[in-house]
Amino acid sequence: MPRKNPLLDFAFRELQLKDKLLEVLIRVQSCHPEESEDILLRIFLEAFLSLFGFERAVYFRFEKGKGLQWALSLNIEPAEKEKPYFSHMMSDIVEASVSLRWMQQRVPVIKDEKEVFLTFLVLPVAREKTLYGVFYVDIENHSESLDIDLIHILVVQASLSLYYRQMYEVTRSQQIELLKLANFKNEIVRQITANIEGPLEKTLHFMETIKMDVPESCASHFGEIHKRLSQIFLTLEKTLNLGKIGANIEDIFQKDVDIRLMIDRILKNYEKEIKKRHLEVEVRIHDRFPLLKGNEDIFRTIFDELISNAIYYNREKGRIVLYAYQDSRGYVIEIRDTGRGIPLEFQPLIFEQFYRLPGSEKLNDKGAGLGLFLVRKFLAYYGATVSVESIEGEGSVFTVVFPL
Repeated sequence: MPRKNPLLDFAFRELQLKDKLLEVLIRVQSCHPEESEDILLRIFLEAFLSLFGFERAVYFRFEKGKGLQWALSLNIEPAEKEKPYFSHMMSDIVEASVSLRWMQQRVPVIKDEKEVFLTFLVLPVAREKTLYGVFYVDIENHSESLDIDLIHILVVQASLSLYYRQMYEVTRSQQIELLKLANFKNEIVRQITANIEGPLEKTLHFMETIKMDVPESCASHFGEIHKRLSQIFLTLEKTLNLGKIGANIEDIFQKDVDIRLMIDRILKNYEKEIKKRHLEVEVRIHDRFPLLKGNEDIFRTIFDELISNAIYYNREKGRIVLYAYQDSRGYVIEIRDTGRGIPLEFQPLIFEQFYRLPGSEKLNDKGAGLGLFLVRKFLAYYGATVSVESIEGEGSVFTVVFPL
């Protein structure tokens, strides 16, 4: 029987420990910033017990104006801190929260009427002198050395995770405040628009009722006026819809949106136009394409505009292909058509407010020059982008990319 080599055994145990620590770090990285902070902290507490053999673990969360608060624990109840032996640990925990320095001690304590040696670590979780909280972990009658280097890696990861979570919340709050400010301006525009829309709608309705009585010599002018007023009315309607979406701006991140289901519904709405133009439509969404965090109304506005453009500006018996997949850029959605294409000199202009391509009203007289402007504006809320590649006479590809 071969003799055991203590050095090899030690190296193998270290390798196993590092491998398990890596699994924990990967698990931490997969936590979404919007998930409960307690879910993240529980992963760290469980790691102290499973990786390093500690028997009990506590996280004290630092709250401004309140100090350290018992937040989460494993194998120990909050009542334990009221026991006489724990007062020594509490003073070390408070001191570590001020000095931001680790503490490690092995002290005799009386627990359940018997003396034990308690090895404990007090580990402040901080970054750039900002304290998030303190880990306390302990084990009874432990004589082996602790792997401080790996424990240090775990605590540093906890600090980084809480820092990134805080930055996410700050950025998100700033975005919402900026959007609220923009919405205030939109609300003023919406109110003005609403006051114009009613009289204009009545004027158009009146023109519809008298158009048969218009003298033939005035018919062309009458028709041109009616068309122009209709375009103004559509522009007002889109502006009002923008205001309605903006009113719920706080909800832009709060739902899981199924892109596959949304595209199916949009195509269903345009079924009549698709059949009328004899278009072939193909949807290719990768099986693992995820749900996207967003607002359904905003996403519907974005993709309705892109898909309806692919329909209205396509050729007779043309083709539309919609792709959704993930690559190094992020979550990608492509809308490809075989339409008339966009001349190169006009491509930088199509996302400008109220811009319409020359002659486009012949293909779609319902356009107002706001659609692609809103697409780009709304995608910017999510840090997403839209771009176009087009060859005149062959078709266009609109590509939307959401960041990972």
